[in-house]
Amino acid sequence: MPDRSADLVFTNGRIYTLDRKRPWASAVAVKGGRIVTVGEGADVAALTGAATRVVDLKGAMMMPGIVDVHAHLMMGGQAELFELRFPP
Repeated sequence: MPDRSADLVFTNGRIYTLDRKRPWASAVAVKGGRIVTVGEGADVAALTGAATRVVDLKGAMMMPGIVDVHAHLMMGGQAELFELRFPP
């Protein structure tokens, strides 16, 4: 039987879910870098194993982050090399 234990569990928090039907939760379980369960403490308890790292948020808010790794490095470098700018 495969191990269903999460790698990481966040508990005791105010977790903003971005779900209109259920905007807030208190626990999240993560496995393999992906969220596998969002809910209350009892919902993630079954996924908490001996090797699971548990983080107690102590009532703090948590919300999904948006990481934008989009950049125009070449365009920025070209602008510095090939554009002549005259300050006002």
